[in-house]
Amino acid sequence: MTEGKTIVVKDFDVFAPVALAGLGNLPETLMTRSVIIRMRKRRPTERLEPYRRRRVEPEGHRLRAHLATWGASVVDALANAWPDMPAGVEDRAADCWEPLLAVADVLGGRWPELARDACEALIKATATEAGPSLRVRLLRDLHLVFGEHLAMWTSDILTELHALEESPWRSLGGEPLDPLRLAGLLREHGIRSVDVRRSDGVRKGYRRSDLWEAWERYCPDLLPSLGATPQIPRLGRHPLHRRSAPRHL
Repeated sequence: MTEGKTIVVKDFDVFAPVALAGLGNLPETLMTRSVIIRMRKRRPTERLEPYRRRRVEPEGHRLRAHLATWGASVVDALANAWPDMPAGVEDRAADCWEPLLAVADVLGGRWPELARDACEALIKATATEAGPSLRVRLLRDLHLVFGEHLAMWTSDILTELHALEESPWRSLGGEPLDPLRLAGLLREHGIRSVDVRRSDGVRKGYRRSDLWEAWERYCPDLLPSLGATPQIPRLGRHPLHRRSAPRHL
């Protein structure tokens, strides 16, 4: 905010739960910061009571008043709450679920157990349905394409990416992944193309050693040992880089 010509930093308490509904997936920036509850079309045999606001509104007002009274009585307990998170629930998922688990702990009874079961189930379901983002999918597919190669030409990388079954790389916005788009996606991880020398020439490509840190951060399950420093020879210091090197380094 500004006071005259001076810019003053001021904290505002603006936290509030928000419910959003939509068809398909919302943008990734929202999906990764939300508790996702999938809605499905009901079966023909399932019967539901029609929703009428005039019927539920009186009960809704009573429930709201009850929650407001209860919430005011547990403000101190919730303000100082540090709920135990289920194993593997961290970062953005923990940010979403921590307030809910804190409320469940204050309620007591079966609520703490039920809340944590719901937390694990919904996070697992969301991860399974949504799958990795496009950038993470690229890193995972590059790990598969590279195999034990120390470096590959961009043209060969693209050929093998396009050949992967159920791959998105043959059609991104109607066009196959090309060198420029590949470079743009990898540049977000600090990875840039280099000159890759082979017995049949020199072309732009990528080194396995340059991809390692991104794999370690975003695809740790693909690596033999999390956190281990890869002992990967640099280009020009390994027998595979001599004139007699095979097609893929």
